[in-house]
Amino acid sequence: MRNGIQVAASEDCPVTGVQHQDPRLNLLAPHVIALLRRTANWATSQSTVETAADCALRLVTAVHRAGDYDSALSLGNDAVELLKPRLGEDSVSLLRLRQRVGRTLFRLGRFEEAKALLRQVLDDCEATLGPEAPDTLAACNRLAGPLVVLGQRPDGVSLIRRAAQGYTQALGPVHPLTLMARSALLEVSTQLTDIEAGADLVTECHREVGEDHTITLGAELNYAFTLHRAGRPEEALPYIQSAFTKFVRRFGAVFPITLNARQTLGAILHALSQNTEAIEHLKEVTEGRTRVLGPNHPWTLSANELLKQYGGSQQVS
Repeated sequence: MRNGIQVAASEDCPVTGVQHQDPRLNLLAPHVIALLRRTANWATSQSTVETAADCALRLVTAVHRAGDYDSALSLGNDAVELLKPRLGEDSVSLLRLRQRVGRTLFRLGRFEEAKALLRQVLDDCEATLGPEAPDTLAACNRLAGPLVVLGQRPDGVSLIRRAAQGYTQALGPVHPLTLMARSALLEVSTQLTDIEAGADLVTECHREVGEDHTITLGAELNYAFTLHRAGRPEEALPYIQSAFTKFVRRFGAVFPITLNARQTLGAILHALSQNTEAIEHLKEVTEGRTRVLGPNHPWTLSANELLKQYGGSQQVS
């Protein structure tokens, strides 16, 4: 069973996202929960408990990456509750599971809950593993997301910068984890030095992991986003066109990250006065997010608001 989960969750690690959900996941879920219950109730060895926790983490990760956030949250919460009496909340296995639950809450638009959980995970990582441990740096990255969304951008930027610097010191500037942290910094920072570093980051991603790697696509998307935010849509356009085309090819038109790229493309086209095309993209984003995330998800509502703005601009023009 563990091998099946490993294929589904870790084949391209640290690549995120899968083009289609592996049908084995639905078959594995009840078996993993049964394994966790048996592990929690029987007097098994600590290594057996940790192996069960690893299986659960791989499955939750695979389900999350497939975009099935509701199932990932349910499975993750069940795993944490079943394993907590045996491992304790500050065990590495539980810290990773709790972090994944926090990431899933964020994807579901439950930002306050995600912030609270991920802040506690970061505190526990620092206390248990130390401030420079890889899991601690990962917790910094994940807490930054809800902080930025909830209007605490400086705190979020500081955490991502800490992660990027920590990964650089420990793993080097072009390790995949470092590249992802640098890409995340590019997305949230408004400092000119960070923006200007974007082109070099994209080039390094092309060289180190390949032009079609998810890390590269994320860097292209984030660079386009930050260029647009800086009022440079002409420079942003080729990057977002490249990222969007590849996201569609790899993950399909309604995968969440593809919809993010489409929204950024629409915003850039709108800034370039290509409003008709921008509106078509925002319609697709709104419909896709409604279908995938629900009509009341914050990201669905924001896309719908942009669509209304672009429609108004078209009427005025």
